[in-house]
Amino acid sequence: RKWVVVMIRRQLVNLGGFGCDYRIGCGALGDFSRFASNVVTTPKRAVLVIEAGTADSTLTLVNRGLIDAGFRVYTMQLAADDSVCTVDCALRIQEFCAESQLTCDDVIVSVGGMNVASVVDYVAMSWCGGCACAHVPTTLDAMCLAATRMRPLGLSSAHGLVSFHPHVSLVVCDLNLVMGQSANDKMLGLVYLVAAAMTESTRSWENFAKKIPGYLAGEEVAYIDMLGMAQTAWSGVLKASNPSARKAFNYGQPTARALASCLGDSFAPAQYLAEGLRFEARLAHEVFGLDLDTVFDQDDRLDDLGIEEIAFDLDVDVFIAALKREAYRLANRFMLSIPKASGTIRLATVDDDVLERHAKAYLSSRADLING
Repeated sequence: RKWVVVMIRRQLVNLGGFGCDYRIGCGALGDFSRFASNVVTTPKRAVLVIEAGTADSTLTLVNRGLIDAGFRVYTMQLAADDSVCTVDCALRIQEFCAESQLTCDDVIVSVGGMNVASVVDYVAMSWCGGCACAHVPTTLDAMCLAATRMRPLGLSSAHGLVSFHPHVSLVVCDLNLVMGQSANDKMLGLVYLVAAAMTESTRSWENFAKKIPGYLAGEEVAYIDMLGMAQTAWSGVLKASNPSARKAFNYGQPTARALASCLGDSFAPAQYLAEGLRFEARLAHEVFGLDLDTVFDQDDRLDDLGIEEIAFDLDVDVFIAALKREAYRLANRFMLSIPKASGTIRLATVDDDVLERHAKAYLSSRADLING
């Protein structure tokens, strides 16, 4: 008889007043019934919201796990695109919850990426004053973020303005779902992991580099350690007593959105976010005196993970206008969340002359890449 040892790590993500049961490891979905049975006091109904294209084997494990835990399961499928990350889609799910007679004592479960998890967060927080919510992420970025963050939902007249800090009861990350994915499919998750390491602590930042070879070799422990570190980082942001520290989630985001608004679909979201980290770290060197070694270390870690600099030509005035426009969409002041040191992200005012000087140097370097 051959015995197979399955390593499932449990991490309680303490979010101040409530906690998320975070389970991670290869084959974690094999124990889904045991995990799900603890989400509510008495299992009765579960609305299962799945992303189109999810493997049948994954859906079978989740569905069977819920049934074995005692739930009657009602299943709804959503498209695998950004159209689900909207308030309109949330209303459709709420209509389905009403048809399924879901109550505050029941649970909503998502299976898919961050778009599906985020719209389910919204529904769970608003249904009957709040009901339990569980996620089965199928992408690396969702495994990194789903316990602590939601992707802002869009309205018919505006995108990305509806968000809050979700209360998630359970996240089950089966690494078998992502370890065989392509480098491009995992790229966004890797950028978020770099941002998390920069956010968490100096020790985490130093240890992160030591985990990269294991990740590249496909070692399960490296995935578990890196994703576990991210949960500690993001929960620390949510619990921070300093209002400035609670904005650390925004590191790299304004620049990423500005570049995307100027360049459209020329590059992937992961590439735009990586550029946001690179550019804003350089601003931090002048604004906060961030050590240049840390700036270059961040570049190296992105490069080591296969996330290279992108080549494009963009007018500096257009870029600055887009950056300020994106910042002012969410706040009345132009401030950026940038690293003061590894492990410390804080809001800072960036003077126009500093912004223009760094923007010119940054855009010139990207234009130079076009010609090699």
